[in-house]
Amino acid sequence: EYTRGALDGKTPQYAPEYLTRYGLIFRPREGTQIGLLGTSVGSHFADDGNTDRFFIPNYSVWDLTSQVEIWNGAAFVAGVNNLFNQSYYTRIRSNGIDPSLPINFYA
Repeated sequence: EYTRGALDGKTPQYAPEYLTRYGLIFRPREGTQIGLLGTSVGSHFADDGNTDRFFIPNYSVWDLTSQVEIWNGAAFVAGVNNLFNQSYYTRIRSNGIDPSLPINFYA
């Protein structure tokens, strides 16, 4: 929070009250793991003046990841980002909003 000047009492841009990461990792056998990981971000503003036009609401996103060792330390890694296809945005610029990526996969 700004404590002096024209922005006294305002919150700096992109500074949510909380950012929490949590998850579970399951290891059914040696060399194999599956993770369910979440991120929750509190509401915040994309400008130092805390104007409504630049308000970013809170959101939570879940990712699923897996890793299987296939040979001598080499592993196959795959996952799903934004598992529940949550619609959110994390950045607002003067020329518009940068939306989040929809559900996506990687390997």
